[in-house]
Amino acid sequence: MRPRFTAHPTGVLRASALSGIRDLPSWPSGPVEDPEHHGAWITWLGQVRDHPLLGAAISDASPSLMQRIDRICHVGGNRREVSRVVHSCIRYVLRAQSRATPFGLFAAVTTTHFTSTVSGRIGDHHRPVTRVSTAWIRAAVERLEACEAQFTARLLVLSNNLAVLRGGRIIVEHQPEPGADRGRRSSLRLTAPAHAALEAARTPTPWAEVEATLNATFPDREDSVHTLVETLVRHRVLLTCLHPPLDSPDQLGHLIAAAHSAGAGRYPRAAKILAYLENAHQALREHDTSPSPTKRAALMVRARTMLTDVAPADTPTGVDLRLESDLELPRAIAWQVQGATAVLARLSPLGEGTSNWRDYHRRFCERYGIGALVPVDELTDPGQGLGLPSGFVGTRLPDPPAEALSERDTILLDLAQRATLEGTGEIVVDDTLLGRLGTDQSDLVWPHTEVRVRVHASSREALNTGDFDVRVAGVSRGAGTTVGRFLDLLPSPGREALHELYRRLPTLRQDAVLAQLTCPSASARGDQVSRVPAVLPTHLSLGQHHRAGARTLSMADLAVTADSHRLHLVTRRGLKPVEPVVFNAIEFTRAAHPLLRFLAELPWNRTAVPVPFDWGVATHLPYLPRVRWQQCVLAPARWRLDAHSLPGPEASWREWVDHLNQWRTTQRVPVQVELGENDQRLRVDLDRPAHQDLVRAELGRQGRIFLRETSTDQNLGWVDGRVHEIVTTLTAEQEPIPVRLRPGSAHPRMGEHLPGGSGWCSVKLYGHPDHAIGLITHELPHLSLAWWFLRYQDPEPHLRLRVRITGPDQIKIVHDWTSALRHRGLVASLIHDTYTPESGRFGPHPAMEAAEELFVADSHAVATQLTTDSGESGMRVWAAVSMTDLVHALLGNAPAARRWLIDHAPSAPTDRAEAARTRTLTAPDPGPHPVPIRKAWEQRAEAARTYAKALAGFGSTAEEVLPDLLHLHAARLFGPDPDAERACLALARTAAVSWNARMQEPR
Repeated sequence: MRPRFTAHPTGVLRASALSGIRDLPSWPSGPVEDPEHHGAWITWLGQVRDHPLLGAAISDASPSLMQRIDRICHVGGNRREVSRVVHSCIRYVLRAQSRATPFGLFAAVTTTHFTSTVSGRIGDHHRPVTRVSTAWIRAAVERLEACEAQFTARLLVLSNNLAVLRGGRIIVEHQPEPGADRGRRSSLRLTAPAHAALEAARTPTPWAEVEATLNATFPDREDSVHTLVETLVRHRVLLTCLHPPLDSPDQLGHLIAAAHSAGAGRYPRAAKILAYLENAHQALREHDTSPSPTKRAALMVRARTMLTDVAPADTPTGVDLRLESDLELPRAIAWQVQGATAVLARLSPLGEGTSNWRDYHRRFCERYGIGALVPVDELTDPGQGLGLPSGFVGTRLPDPPAEALSERDTILLDLAQRATLEGTGEIVVDDTLLGRLGTDQSDLVWPHTEVRVRVHASSREALNTGDFDVRVAGVSRGAGTTVGRFLDLLPSPGREALHELYRRLPTLRQDAVLAQLTCPSASARGDQVSRVPAVLPTHLSLGQHHRAGARTLSMADLAVTADSHRLHLVTRRGLKPVEPVVFNAIEFTRAAHPLLRFLAELPWNRTAVPVPFDWGVATHLPYLPRVRWQQCVLAPARWRLDAHSLPGPEASWREWVDHLNQWRTTQRVPVQVELGENDQRLRVDLDRPAHQDLVRAELGRQGRIFLRETSTDQNLGWVDGRVHEIVTTLTAEQEPIPVRLRPGSAHPRMGEHLPGGSGWCSVKLYGHPDHAIGLITHELPHLSLAWWFLRYQDPEPHLRLRVRITGPDQIKIVHDWTSALRHRGLVASLIHDTYTPESGRFGPHPAMEAAEELFVADSHAVATQLTTDSGESGMRVWAAVSMTDLVHALLGNAPAARRWLIDHAPSAPTDRAEAARTRTLTAPDPGPHPVPIRKAWEQRAEAARTYAKALAGFGSTAEEVLPDLLHLHAARLFGPDPDAERACLALARTAAVSWNARMQEPR
């Protein structure tokens, strides 16, 4: 069963700043493209423009749209132009009425608190705070970097830790490009001076000092050194201190301070730019403190004029709003959110993480081995390592095979069909259904999250008496995702409470370091949401200067390791697990830099993460019913409307509306619905011609739209009809897991055995799985060299064989042996591969050599056990007895072996006859085992004792590696069969418990 969640008493309230407006312009009564209503729509545009609140909000969000509205109102426009402008304006008006996501002057944010009853109110005097756009900041930095050389010489420069050296080139991927959603790629020749410049600027160093170092190192190239450094700066291989860190609270203030520090006032071009910046900065500060809307508007025009004189931009500034509110909420809301989060975690189809990370974990273990420490920069380099997981921008890995229709999919399809046929419109999740749908692959969940909800209640009295619904609007990937960007906007003491909460967030792993991860986005739009104030004491900064005084982790010090369950991000020095936290809502798949996504997602891998309710394959159905748990709506009812379901663009307006109404009646679609996807939804009234017109336009543009049930003024009565979201931070009640890290874990490429060389020759033998046991029992004994093996299923069934080679003659022996198998049809194909010793798992070099001798002995023991004609049941019994013998050999005595099995082997029901047989064969004096088995086990015991001594020499113990050795023993016997392995360990434990009780050994 998954753990419970606890809601933090301080929440965040997001609400529309304009949804309470009652004097909105009336909607025209017909479609915009109808000539009869053309003039009415132009009049409507003028009324929106002149509305003191709506006009200001639209002008702030899109000055270019407001300019087009002005032009149409003054000189008119053709039908197509007016239609485009009207539809854009409709979207903004509907956004003002139906969306709570903070954006400009449309919606605002503040803190709230969970108490006994609802109290307080939301006002109308919200506080604006201006922010200079990241795209403009970048353009202004480039202007300053092109100023006098005497000025730039004093700037600090830093090597970009996102720069990759590959194939004689310096490559910086995914750099923001103005006006583009995808970043650009810089690639420069890696000359000796360029490499020296990178080394000289590993820490912030004056530009002039870097040039001096290059001049001293390459005296014959003095003429080109300045040009080289300029080029490296222009391509962001070197970053100047003018670039504000993303956690800088005042980006424009940082730029001004950095320019001052470099003496900008002494040089004419730099001084002129600096004066504009300072005047604009002063105007923006006055704007944020002025109570007068008229004065604020004038100050904003003044500031934008000066900013665009430095660097042209449509919107060089943006505005965020702090909501005027002292609203407090009943704890009953938080209790419902707690339960809903636990249910969503249980219902998540990602009980073991996403398929691409499961695939990456498998590839890592196969390539490097469990316990290996692989530097992040090497692992993510597609030339040296695995590259990035499938689904990432820039990956070379194929997508994992599509998963077959699951039982969960079948159940959900059945439930959706029944709700449609019976007309209930709702699926109720109770304990029975939760048991059928819930995934139990892992008892672990990611230990913190945010859940956004809307609360439906007709009045405050209804809310206080428990007569309310909670509608889940979103589930974040972690605490701070939607709140982080607005932390510096929130009022005290709520801001301090959230800061303290984030600093004390639980971790999945014991002793893990929480690190605030920041990185410039691959798009200018993404950069705007990436700016977050400093929250955590430890920072992991990519592609930027560190904030002064911050405690930082170095990318060069980060490595990835793995155990059999999941991957771990760790520091190479100190071997501490690291769990990065991204305190913003940047979209990971396209907008975020792939390395930021990699570092942020890696700690979640193979762990359940609460996500919004997922319908699985049923998502493709034309109608999905509401999903409810107690008072929480986990997913609203949803309708899909395809363009082919209604007449096309050639149909008249009346004909199209008639068919729309027929579809609504057939599908039982309510009047008010939400149009759109994800966080881009607008509430529309399907009885209003203006809204119908927007639906038709969206359907024509996209070919398919989705409609969902939504809030109404009646069920938002408790908050005066204001659209809102309550963001609750939740933490899981679970113990962190230990991560076993050995100081001696070697770099995996050290000690690699390549095909054709001496050491261990690695051969994959592919063939029919029915031939596997025959190969092990009859063919391998004829190979006159030391060998050991493992049985694999991926990508196809095969035997992975390692043979000790000391010269070319022995390579020929392996060749002749495998050729004979091919000739007899026992092997379909073979692959010679690199063998990488798992020194991180089994110990450094001397211990690893002893482990390989143990693998040889265990492989011979397995081959001998498989020759016993004892059937499937007998194989399990002999496996359990063999495991007991191996534990005994490694720990040195039978009592210690029994205690270890009792404490560590799984407790599970066992077959009575198999348990009795295992108990007899593991007795202190069991009588003689078959001679071949006894001899094989004696040889293995000798190798095990040698290995245990080697481990002790490095401060390790056999207890640490026993689970891995027993797993490999089972894999040799049964192949990758977790159920068989678990059954054998349970038999061994049952026998140990029995003998422990009989001999009265203390636990």
